[in-house]
Amino acid sequence: VGRIDSQIKHNGYRIELGEIETAVLGCKLVKNCCVVYDSVNKKIVMFYESNEELNMGNFRQAILSKIPKYMLPSAYHRVEKMNINANGKIDRLYYKNQVNG
Repeated sequence: VGRIDSQIKHNGYRIELGEIETAVLGCKLVKNCCVVYDSVNKKIVMFYESNEELNMGNFRQAILSKIPKYMLPSAYHRVEKMNINANGKIDRLYYKNQVNG
């Protein structure tokens, strides 16, 4: 009951996780992605769908032209195919549970 808010507070900044996803998808380096917050370790974590691992140098250069450094994910996990919920959308709860146990 109620919506799951994707706004987090990280290092003193309010961040919309959807803004990070939009920036990543705008770079066209991955097919799809889901950004979640690891509240235990205080890290922004990105799960991404791609045929191969990202070249982090190229990724950081491309993404920093769209978002500030404090919004960069701290951890990256490649998946073959994103998990989808019954509504046909990315199963964010699944990925949130992956980082928060």
